[in-house]
Amino acid sequence: MLSYAWRWEWGRVETVSGDGLSWGVRMFHLRFFTPLALAAALLASLASPAPLAAQQAYAYQNPFDDNSGWTLNGLWAVDNTPAVPNGSAGASGGNNLNYNNGSSFNNAPAGGETARGPTINMTGVSTAAMTFWCRYQTETTGTAYDQRWIRIYNATSGAQVYTGQFSGSGAASLNCPSMSAWHQHTFDPFPAAALNIPIQLEFWFYPVDTFGNDGQGWFIDDIEIVADDVAPPDPITDLALTNPSLSGVDVEWSSPADNDLSGQAQTFDLRYSTQAITEANFGTATQVNGEPSPGPAGTVHTMSVTGLNPGTEYFFAIKSTDPAANESLISNVESVTTLALPPVGGSATNALKEPKDRYNACAAGAEGAPVGLLALAGLIALAGAVRTIFRK
Repeated sequence: MLSYAWRWEWGRVETVSGDGLSWGVRMFHLRFFTPLALAAALLASLASPAPLAAQQAYAYQNPFDDNSGWTLNGLWAVDNTPAVPNGSAGASGGNNLNYNNGSSFNNAPAGGETARGPTINMTGVSTAAMTFWCRYQTETTGTAYDQRWIRIYNATSGAQVYTGQFSGSGAASLNCPSMSAWHQHTFDPFPAAALNIPIQLEFWFYPVDTFGNDGQGWFIDDIEIVADDVAPPDPITDLALTNPSLSGVDVEWSSPADNDLSGQAQTFDLRYSTQAITEANFGTATQVNGEPSPGPAGTVHTMSVTGLNPGTEYFFAIKSTDPAANESLISNVESVTTLALPPVGGSATNALKEPKDRYNACAAGAEGAPVGLLALAGLIALAGAVRTIFRK
């Protein structure tokens, strides 16, 4: 039995009448599709699924609780003076990166000063986005005086790969609205020239002159760069082995940190071998099943590994993998020797003597005769002697 799907469609039909005049009408067409056609269409739609988005991770995060590797020149500092904490939802508040002398930037040099960040490894990253919070109180909102710039450098060559000036009339990523209010800048996409290289961020405050510099200055907080996850979790460094038995041992370690948005690895891979484990031969070591799932960095995990041979030295090592399938380096390698079986018949200090052939010993003499047989022979001899005495 056939079933049909249908749809209405506008169409135009033209024909020629008998008198040679053409005419046209608008009409509906009812189109039918067989189940075979519907199945073919469905398979075609599934044949090329949309590509999955790359796993994202934090290429860089800084709430500016401290200097955190930044090189600060002149009036640049990480503190909370004047006290203008960012109370926006999701912001860290407290300290921030700022350009002022604690109250204003009155003594700023006309040529300006810079704050440059640490190297951020963007190698292998093809897409990224950056956000940070900003607040300013300067001479104007325009571009002529008290200029505020962001610059990005190739950390290897030192070449400048991006520069942009913030202002009240700037483009979306560089637009600063009204003064004295925290607002967030978003660079999405991240400047293309700053991808797939190690970079350094730099903020440059350029007063242009030494007049009208009595504002609070410029404040920056909570920089985040989210990018393709190309970095593995940190290697585990605290693997430990305890309580060896005849056939097993307890293993303990802590979850590593990971730059993934979740902040943690996804799986563990614990292995052991009777040979020392290295990065090169880790994959050939025996894989343990049933490892616990990773937790936030520092979470302690324990498990018992069984099925080992007694009296044998074993080496253990572990790796972790993040949601983007980046595998960590090998952990510290630890070894343990399982307990040995006691000798047959008792402990090593109470071993049984090798048994003798009692039957042959009986024929050989009294040494090999059982105690019961010797006693019986004595009783028979005694009974014979007593009988002889009484007969006399």
